[in-house]
Amino acid sequence: MTKTSPSSNSHKKIGKQPNTKIRKLRKKIKKYHQNIQDKTVTSTGIISYSNRRQKNQKRKTFATSMLAIAILLGSGGLVIMLGWISILFIFNPQQVSWLNDFVPGWVKIGSSSQQSPRTMQQIQSEIQKQKRIVGEIIALESDIDESFLLPVFRQRNNCHSDCKSIVELRTYH
Repeated sequence: MTKTSPSSNSHKKIGKQPNTKIRKLRKKIKKYHQNIQDKTVTSTGIISYSNRRQKNQKRKTFATSMLAIAILLGSGGLVIMLGWISILFIFNPQQVSWLNDFVPGWVKIGSSSQQSPRTMQQIQSEIQKQKRIVGEIIALESDIDESFLLPVFRQRNNCHSDCKSIVELRTYH
């Protein structure tokens, strides 16, 4: 029997242990490499992340373009509306008299009652209500029916001669 020293016995055990550990590691590495080669690589994490990112990007782009279209259509509509109101104001100011609520007092559009045509009798009665005297009609053109001047006089108090003085000179068409 050969005597083995305890130290040589431990050497043998220590020597065998690294070999078994290395073998196990090598087996694990081989299995890992085989699994990698055998498996079809699923990149769901990367694809789903990029898909979500692309969808968010598309939504943002769509929302931005819709906002831009809405702003353009709104401003175009506003320009058209203001143009139409301007045309109405030029040709028939009474149609836009509803704007009086939105404009300052010095810009007010005349109401239809002030601008409606009146007869000569209505004009004379209005002047007499103001305690004034209607003068003689002066034609501006060849036909009195088209346009004329109407002088309005006031009687002076305590006057003996030339008691009328011109207060207004109205033009009518």
